[in-house]
Amino acid sequence: MSPRWTALALMLVAGCDVSPRLYLTVRTESGSTVDQIRVQVYSPTRGDADLTDGAVTPAIDPAHPFEMRLLGRVGGERVRVTVDGLTAGVRRIHQEWVASMPSEGAGYLQIVLWNNCQDVVCVDPNTTCSSTGTCVPNNVGTLPMTAVDAGLGFCADSTTGACRVVDASVTDAAVNDLGGSSDRPAADVPDVPLVPDVPVVVDAADASAVVDAADVPADAVGDVVADAPGDAPPDAGRCPGPSTSLVADWRACADGTWCPTLCGPAGTCLHAQQLSLGRDFACALRSDRGVSCFGWRDDGHLGDNVADGGVAPGPVEVLRAVTHFPFRPVATLASGYEGSCATDPDGGLSCWGSINSDPFGSPYAPVYVATPASRLLRADAGAAANLFEGASTHSTQTCAVVRGGSVRCSSWIRVLADGSPEVISNPADYPVTDIVRVDGTLLTGVVEVRVGSSHACGRLGDGTVWCWGSNRYAQLGATPPDGDGGGVGSSAARAVPGISAATSLGVGDVFSCALMGGDVRCWGDASNGRVGSYSAAADCLDGNSCAPVPTSVAGLAELAAAYHSTVAQVAVGAEEACARLAHGEVWCWGLNDVGQIGLPTTGADAVSSRGGVQGMPVFTGADDIVTGGGGGGEGHSWTCARRASDCTWWCWGYVPGETAPPADRGTPRLLRWGP
Repeated sequence: MSPRWTALALMLVAGCDVSPRLYLTVRTESGSTVDQIRVQVYSPTRGDADLTDGAVTPAIDPAHPFEMRLLGRVGGERVRVTVDGLTAGVRRIHQEWVASMPSEGAGYLQIVLWNNCQDVVCVDPNTTCSSTGTCVPNNVGTLPMTAVDAGLGFCADSTTGACRVVDASVTDAAVNDLGGSSDRPAADVPDVPLVPDVPVVVDAADASAVVDAADVPADAVGDVVADAPGDAPPDAGRCPGPSTSLVADWRACADGTWCPTLCGPAGTCLHAQQLSLGRDFACALRSDRGVSCFGWRDDGHLGDNVADGGVAPGPVEVLRAVTHFPFRPVATLASGYEGSCATDPDGGLSCWGSINSDPFGSPYAPVYVATPASRLLRADAGAAANLFEGASTHSTQTCAVVRGGSVRCSSWIRVLADGSPEVISNPADYPVTDIVRVDGTLLTGVVEVRVGSSHACGRLGDGTVWCWGSNRYAQLGATPPDGDGGGVGSSAARAVPGISAATSLGVGDVFSCALMGGDVRCWGDASNGRVGSYSAAADCLDGNSCAPVPTSVAGLAELAAAYHSTVAQVAVGAEEACARLAHGEVWCWGLNDVGQIGLPTTGADAVSSRGGVQGMPVFTGADDIVTGGGGGGEGHSWTCARRASDCTWWCWGYVPGETAPPADRGTPRLLRWGP
């Protein structure tokens, strides 16, 4: 942690400095020629103040922003900040921003010197250059005037001057207020970042300021827990019932009622207790224990007996094989890259879609309804061993937790001695394996299993985590013998060193993360910021960096402390990960090519969060998070969080079937369950 953030955390804890102060961060994009910055601040009470020439060499970049602090100004005072980016002493980029000093405590102004702004001149003094190279209004909005307003975090009435009003059209810079006193109740801690590089995202609680959403997400990595959590009916009274009149952003039901999520029978509303993400689709475990899916219907992904039909116009119910009756009751649900699997309370396991690891016993043929996973049944294991309590699926493999805590997997890859995967061309040769430990004994006591592209991990009831498969990028949490990250894989489960008392587990394509005692530790492929820290990274194959030792996500513990909270959950997608604090804030790190970690900077270059959590809570008030989609930077990834106050889901990044995605895909949108 940098000295600056350490000092800031200490101030929060001690409450020793409540005078107005404004922290400024400035960074460039990759490929920028800027090698020096100059910052000037104008205030009505003190005039021009040339605070620094900002000489920074080598050139500042996304991972190393320039930082400074403004002090000695009146709370609430409007200030104008001008930032020049120079190349060899010649000004190439000029931006101007207007902000307010916080009434007390700290605020943050974060600015990006966009490459598109090189040599762009904005004549109007009330505009500045935006990320698209065009001139936009530079008024970033007003800050809360009191600590109470700061705790609210938004204004229900946009005309209310006392609250924060964010201009949603301005996404290149923003001011956030932290307040100054550390003895406020936890509920009053405002939803603001402690780290740079991120513009304000309009709080999802202010529905009038959020871009409408269309369809919903999917998860390339099977996100399922053996004892999958469900909300006890009626969800503690939090989930609203139907309305007989139009409610903004609610769904119109056939009988004329309105529901916040899904329409139930006879004027009732259903709620998604769990969301499971695939590549171009997603499925929800509903409050009535049925399953609804949405998104693209390719290869039976939606389970409604439709082979291929484009984007579904709304959520459709998954049907059973043979009878085509609704598939219910369902106990656990998991979706992966091309298909989904679910268990019922009696221990049955059924799947639908294109499951390339073939749990159906029907090579290469997708199924369009929930079909028993016959391939994972073992005639030699006895009837009791064929009862399942959870599953996880990816494009290459499917693993299920057998009742009693063992794990059975089917895969079309084989791990070679050097840790690399080998494709098995004949489906009849796909192995079905009961996972054993390295000492040859059966792996038991598993309460959660998750799979990646060529490795898988299980969390045991004692809090240890065991992984098996490829170790090509240190996915097994072990340094390969040759030290280059290419090392030896293992078909037997190996305990991940340094992980104990884990309460949450996530597995990505080539990395994993576990939550233990409020500390999130990640290991495996560390490129693109996947593991949230470079402190333990080493060079490995294909020009990547790897973290063979589970490493704490940089800055996350400090963020939790600043919010007087703890980390409650970790969710891992193909190439990104997120943590949810107990108070409901969500923080993400990793690849951001389509905004899946909540940052506005997207595209093929410079799209990762490097060196730790570099973002702000893109969502507050969450009680569950999921993230996933397509790996390999293919632009099909997203993240969703459930808002505890009303059980609605909000998503950001690539949302399949979305008819009009916002310019900033990192903005949370209400999941509307249809295009």
